[in-house]
Amino acid sequence: MQAADSAYPCRPRGILRLDGVRPAVGDNCLFTPGEDGEDGSIEKILPRRNALVRPAVANVDLVVAVCSVDMINLPLLDMYLVLLETQKPDEGAYNIAVLINKMDLTDDDTMTITRRAYEDAGYRVIYFSAATGRGADELTGLINGGAAVMAGQSGAGKSSIVNLLCNKNAMDVGALSGKQVRGKHTTRHAELFAFGGGYITDTPGFASLKDAGVSRGALKGCFTEFARYAGECRFTDCTHVNEPDCAVKAQAGLGIGLSRYENYVNFYKSAAVNK
Repeated sequence: MQAADSAYPCRPRGILRLDGVRPAVGDNCLFTPGEDGEDGSIEKILPRRNALVRPAVANVDLVVAVCSVDMINLPLLDMYLVLLETQKPDEGAYNIAVLINKMDLTDDDTMTITRRAYEDAGYRVIYFSAATGRGADELTGLINGGAAVMAGQSGAGKSSIVNLLCNKNAMDVGALSGKQVRGKHTTRHAELFAFGGGYITDTPGFASLKDAGVSRGALKGCFTEFARYAGECRFTDCTHVNEPDCAVKAQAGLGIGLSRYENYVNFYKSAAVNK
């Protein structure tokens, strides 16, 4: 637990476990400090504004979905954005940004179409380089003293970004695994750092999201750019997959990023076998 400028090791009281309540990084709690080197006790978890399931972090203002140019996986990125959209509460919702890291490895023009697709979806897109510091001021301004979470694909450089922003050079940053083309899981648990009057949380990466459990009914609402065109579809209940005269389908590659639409169709088909 963190209070003022001091940290206190604490364990949740048994009553919390019996009630099925598990503390998460970012929780505000009432706690009793321990004595003589003993762990203290978390007595109560205060009401949350919001909470993420993956990663398990509470009271979030901004989620930064991190990918990198050398191993970008757009289906994985889009599935994670779907999960973030489905977890948004009606009140206390967090903002979502897409950060494309390692821009020192490529020409900007090679990422223009990808950037446009996510900007058209309503996401703030940040070009970043942990190696050169590019984008650091932009990201700092976006966090703006709030509680930010770095999340996304393994090996995308989340810990390096936190290192740069917080000057936490002691954090363990793993080299990429050349055979598997993904980062080693050097961050094994979510960890919160004070940053600019707020907090920034580094989280473990993931290599897949095979069991997202998102229903067909919820899916199309997660692709927020579809709403601009859905009213022009022939059918009011259009799924934007097989129907004729679908305005959303007609905008694929135009007002809607082609990869975004293709990933939606694939997710929709996969959702058919999910209960």
